[in-house]
Amino acid sequence: APVAVLNGSGVPGVAQIEADKLKAAKYVVETVANAPVGTYPHYTLYQIGTGNSGTVSKLKQRYGVSITKGNPPIAVDASVKFVLIVGPEPADNASSN
Repeated sequence: APVAVLNGSGVPGVAQIEADKLKAAKYVVETVANAPVGTYPHYTLYQIGTGNSGTVSKLKQRYGVSITKGNPPIAVDASVKFVLIVGPEPADNASSN
């Protein structure tokens, strides 16, 4: 099921790095882009439509998150079934500036 990976971290390149990891794990990455400006948790996962239960459980396990209800904050291509927003690293893991 195609995935869109959006960068909500404010750090350039974060979405591409995550998209490359997903591609290496045999996921289909349809889109890599910036999320709208906002405050995001480390990972937010949206499912568009229903079905794809195998992909749902694998993505939930991979990122340790549940599916976020509602529509993602950006319009995506009709073929996209999942939207992953990569937010900033949690403070306890991030190096200090």
